[in-house]
Amino acid sequence: MAKSPSEYDEKLDRGSILERLEGNQDLLIEVIQAFQEEAPQLIEAMRKALRQGDMKQLARSAHSMKGAAGNFSTCGTASAASQLEKDAQSGDVESSTASLATLEVVLERLLAQLVDLCQGAAK
Repeated sequence: MAKSPSEYDEKLDRGSILERLEGNQDLLIEVIQAFQEEAPQLIEAMRKALRQGDMKQLARSAHSMKGAAGNFSTCGTASAASQLEKDAQSGDVESSTASLATLEVVLERLLAQLVDLCQGAAK
């Protein structure tokens, strides 16, 4: 069963992310920009898969989102994607629809935080 978007909390830790990138500010910006490009494409792939009833593709796309969000240690987006992946793997269209809607809201919050993080890295 899909959680409400408010139940998924994102707490980006810039220091932790930079530590994983060995302090490389330029790499941080590159990783953020790559995610900003990839995330909307993954969401569109998920929407398409759901419309077509392709639950395997939906699960694969959700899994990709989970991994991509994991690069930022973002438990909220990764958890929302994980829930969608589970729903898709079980073939539950109704739950998958709700989980995708939740993921979209949680992802929008993450993308806004990443814009701020990226601007902070550019300073």
